[in-house]
Amino acid sequence: MRDFNQIGEELDRILRVRTTPLGLKYFEDENDLPEAFEKIEQQITICQLIGMARYHEKAVYTTGDLATACAPGGALQGFFDVPPDLADGTRCAGWFAKDVEATKKIFANRMSIEQGKFKVLAAAPLSTIPVEPDVVQIFGNPHQMLSLVYANMWDGSDNVSLSTNGHGACCYEVMVVPYLTGEVKLAIADIGERRYAMAADDEMIMGVPMAQLHRLYENLKEAHEGVYKYPLKYNFEPLPEPALKFLSKY
Repeated sequence: MRDFNQIGEELDRILRVRTTPLGLKYFEDENDLPEAFEKIEQQITICQLIGMARYHEKAVYTTGDLATACAPGGALQGFFDVPPDLADGTRCAGWFAKDVEATKKIFANRMSIEQGKFKVLAAAPLSTIPVEPDVVQIFGNPHQMLSLVYANMWDGSDNVSLSTNGHGACCYEVMVVPYLTGEVKLAIADIGERRYAMAADDEMIMGVPMAQLHRLYENLKEAHEGVYKYPLKYNFEPLPEPALKFLSKY
């Protein structure tokens, strides 16, 4: 078992997430994939691919020519250009937003993977993925995400940012952005993930670049020894002395 597989098992144990953390990996060529990955032979969205890996707990992948069911999601992976009528706001005006200008703003100024760099995106449970992933995604409720935020700042790292317009969470905000920036990011599961990939009402997502995974995991272990343990044990008695020492006026 590789160290990142062990971390996947430990994240399950510590956070008690409803679905297992995932590893996601880009490949330049379909022939580069290990045999463990199953190709999804249908037109698909990126969020559906991730949902299949989450709920079926298996290694799956799609190619750029099939990741076309949601054009923005596929284009952000660098699989193809954003269709002009999506980029200029005309296709989805009155659906995504009030008018053309408001809709155009949704897709403006987004970073994307270099077009043609990769032909494949694969997803699998982190505990069993046979290759080192590029990005790890963890779906959970706000309290579980808070545990990860506390873990991130445990060693003095910067705040975890969440910036969203409600379009493109697992395909962009916690996939493309952490891959390109190397930063840990947080997202709210968007409407596509809820409609097509079974994201729950209370779910948020953290995207962790592989280079940050070991640090975050070690911090999580240490932080959970103290006040950040999940699930929280509710206490309606007077605050204990250790808590008073840090929180009270006196």
